[in-house]
Amino acid sequence: MATTGMQLKANMIAEEDLSTRQFWAVTSSGCSWKCSSPTSTTQPMPIGVLQNAPSANSAAEICFFGMTKLRCNTATDIGCGDLLTLDASFLGETQTTASSQYFARAMEAATSGCPIIMVLWTGNQGFVGDTVA
Repeated sequence: MATTGMQLKANMIAEEDLSTRQFWAVTSSGCSWKCSSPTSTTQPMPIGVLQNAPSANSAAEICFFGMTKLRCNTATDIGCGDLLTLDASFLGETQTTASSQYFARAMEAATSGCPIIMVLWTGNQGFVGDTVA
């Protein structure tokens, strides 16, 4: 296992080559238990974080909820405890607008590059009582 902590996860089938997308958000490809990279032209809502690096038509292990690693964009510094949304490339980034949806809470800080950090992935439910400062 590539992560630490408790997770709710399941296996799906990679609809495309995801061998370079480990720890990226993925989306469902219909109702056939297949997953793919989200794009602006497909269903953009991520369902979880890819835990392995499957080729097309191979088993893809998805974390739907819990502690996981997530590849992030640090155009804006990420602080420990920050709420994270997804950028246009579906990398985690600090939520800076109260109206933007968030999917995770950073469990460690990051300040440069496209690091992989530990997060608490909650999907699009968020945390009860959370607001953006």
